[in-house]
Amino acid sequence: MNSLVREILWSISARIYKIHELGLVRSNLHECNVLIEHYGSMLDARITDTGLYGSFITFEEIYAVVQFVVPEIFNGGN
Repeated sequence: MNSLVREILWSISARIYKIHELGLVRSNLHECNVLIEHYGSMLDARITDTGLYGSFITFEEIYAVVQFVVPEIFNGGN
């Protein structure tokens, strides 16, 4: 794997980990709400649409982009 791709994936993973440490989940993560900031030789991921964060137990509705929804959701699973 290319080192640039690895650095981007590491940064995204670190942000998701931080969100989970706060007891939250990101309900609608896809490529349109991940921004990559490049400054100097550093890369940093920013996850947008923070209004879609919630606790692990509070989601009763599904907010998603249809192309990114797993088939189990359409079949009544979770």
